[in-house]
Amino acid sequence: MTVVWEENTLDQLADILVRVNSLAEQDRVEATVRRINTNLARDPEDYGESRERDDRVWFIGPLMVVFRIVTNQDEVRILHVVHLGLGRTGGA
Repeated sequence: MTVVWEENTLDQLADILVRVNSLAEQDRVEATVRRINTNLARDPEDYGESRERDDRVWFIGPLMVVFRIVTNQDEVRILHVVHLGLGRTGGA
């Protein structure tokens, strides 16, 4: 599967990286994003918990992501991301 981060979600991720307090935490966020991309590309149904409208929520490391598996397009779409220590960022 191809993992696609929606534009607004990339904005949320950029905001998170600006707001974290240390380079170590930035590294932790970046490592978590790599794990998200790798794991969801491989087998997205193994991760997260079901929510409404085929959305799934996954708490991983310092992040919470909402994603949707779009089987007919062989994609996983990342719809929302939050840093659990910072709370909600801009966007949906």
